[in-house]
Amino acid sequence: AMMEASPQFAAMPAEQAQMFKQQMQSRMVDRFVNQQILGAEADKQNIVVADTEIDEMLEQIKGSLPPGTTLEQVMQERGLEMTKLRSDISVDLKIRNLLEKQAETVPAATDEAIAAFYEAQKDQFNMPESAHARHILVKVDAGADDEAKAAKKTEIEGYRQQLVDGTAEFEKLAAEHSECPSGQRGGDLGTFERGRMVPEFETAAFGQDIDAIGPVIETQFGFHIVQVTERSEAGQRSFEDVKEEIAEQLTGRGKQQAVETYIASLREGAEIKYGD
Repeated sequence: AMMEASPQFAAMPAEQAQMFKQQMQSRMVDRFVNQQILGAEADKQNIVVADTEIDEMLEQIKGSLPPGTTLEQVMQERGLEMTKLRSDISVDLKIRNLLEKQAETVPAATDEAIAAFYEAQKDQFNMPESAHARHILVKVDAGADDEAKAAKKTEIEGYRQQLVDGTAEFEKLAAEHSECPSGQRGGDLGTFERGRMVPEFETAAFGQDIDAIGPVIETQFGFHIVQVTERSEAGQRSFEDVKEEIAEQLTGRGKQQAVETYIASLREGAEIKYGD
């Protein structure tokens, strides 16, 4: 009902909406069946959830809601009582504990498996050339005349001179004067690869000396002062660099497979009856 009431569903062509509805119904039925089977198995194994665990989950739910939205509002919209919500959370936590017990039986990935994965998937670990930079932007309106552009350039050249002379800090100038959202982070643009920035900015980012205060450059956005703080050449991450990452990935896959196999075995041993 919630799905059908959404604007996205209403905007779909009738045939597509019907197909989407059938897919959603199938998923919901499958999820419901799994929940019933797993909940029953958790009770059979005497898995108990403390009230404090439910309280902690309720606090997490409250923290995940959009600003200005309360849990009480959401419950009212969905016709939920607190007793029912706590009961649902209890079942969910029991099921999570049950599945975690199955996942714990999966051994960690072996060194041999990790090495084999690295050799077979080396292309995954290729690193393009990248740079870490920060900038100060003074915007220029698209229809600005030569006089207005000259005034903007004079303004940013003044900021650059302060940086060169050492009379101002980059982060402070960016926070006070940069017209890019990154100004609130001291002008930090993070790390980016080639091809992500406009050509003029990319030339500066991959051509300037590290930590140098570059000359003022002009792009479609306006005038920039660019400082490159770090740059990495293209290459391949070494086995030692990615070993832990691969181990985590392989072990995670093993745990997921173990859980899926466990659920399938419980379904095979259950009597599942569907209505018309």
